[in-house]
Amino acid sequence: QLVVRCHLPPRIAVATSIFVLAVSVAAGALTHALQAQPAWAVVSLSIPGVVVGAQIGPRIGRRLPARGMERVLAGLFAVVGLVVIAVQLYG
Repeated sequence: QLVVRCHLPPRIAVATSIFVLAVSVAAGALTHALQAQPAWAVVSLSIPGVVVGAQIGPRIGRRLPARGMERVLAGLFAVVGLVVIAVQLYG
């Protein structure tokens, strides 16, 4: 949406999306931690993924052209969408 409708460069769109996601996750995690027991296994496995992704993501972003990054992200979202549909239908 940010790239297509708002005509933002992919780097700025990704950074904005990550910020919004971080705020949403922090609010959800805080709510879950206050109302129930946190799933510490998920937390402990997510931290290394976030750290590695934060290091690798900017390096890949610098090397890929903007149009290529758009296509990769569109493909990734399509695959995730198909997996979600398949799980709902057959899971």
